[in-house]
Amino acid sequence: MITTFTTACELANKLPALLSSFMELEAGLSRNFREDTLSDLVIAAFMQLPGLPVAVLTPDESRTGSDFDLELVDPASSTTIRYRIQAKRLCAPTAKWQTRSYLHLAHPNGTGLQSKTLCDPKNLSGPVPTIPLYAFFNHATVCAAAGVPGIALADALEIGDLIDKGLTTTPRPRFKRITSVQPFFFGLDEILCPLAKGGLGIATPAQSRERFEEVMRRRGRSALPKLQRAEAPEPGPVQPDQMAALRGSERQPVRRDTRTQRPRLIVATSDLPRTA
Repeated sequence: MITTFTTACELANKLPALLSSFMELEAGLSRNFREDTLSDLVIAAFMQLPGLPVAVLTPDESRTGSDFDLELVDPASSTTIRYRIQAKRLCAPTAKWQTRSYLHLAHPNGTGLQSKTLCDPKNLSGPVPTIPLYAFFNHATVCAAAGVPGIALADALEIGDLIDKGLTTTPRPRFKRITSVQPFFFGLDEILCPLAKGGLGIATPAQSRERFEEVMRRRGRSALPKLQRAEAPEPGPVQPDQMAALRGSERQPVRRDTRTQRPRLIVATSDLPRTA
């Protein structure tokens, strides 16, 4: 399943299709692949990138509403930015793709508390500037029919607003359906591909953040309902634990306790400086 890509940008463009095909295998199984399994496959693909310093840490931390963090670290500019990502997968096949849903979008138990935790400013504060996202995993048949990627990202603040309105509106709209969520989608390439060729084939924190903001600007010009939101935080200074992890190429087990741990995927966007 795991293919070695030459760059993070290539990964962003090709991995979604591979994972969507992988999800189609569920048709012959008695169970579905969990969101944390799909997230771990994404992390494993990053760890196979050649020539790119990558570290995975699994710290004991409080709940953040996310499945994993993606931290871009640019040693050349000593800057970093973090994407805090909550994964959701599409439900099993139904007669029409338009009626398929992300059943656990308002987790837990239809309360939407997970989304509130993910977007809570207290959980997003800290030394590493953090942007909360959702990653929606979709089957290949739906990708072909709906024109969506196998891994579709969305701004967590917008999805949180969708959930809040869905839970408080009477009669309740079918906000979990892919047709309701699809307008918020953008590709993994939007935050990973650099603005120009060369280097390590991955966007720097500044480029990644700018590309994310451009996605939001395009959304603001669309006919969809507008959400009043502040601009994404600017990249901040690299943290010592990030550099220590990259230098040590720490590859601890991706997940030891799904109840309390979320992997931190730390990826360098430029070569590490040489040490004396």
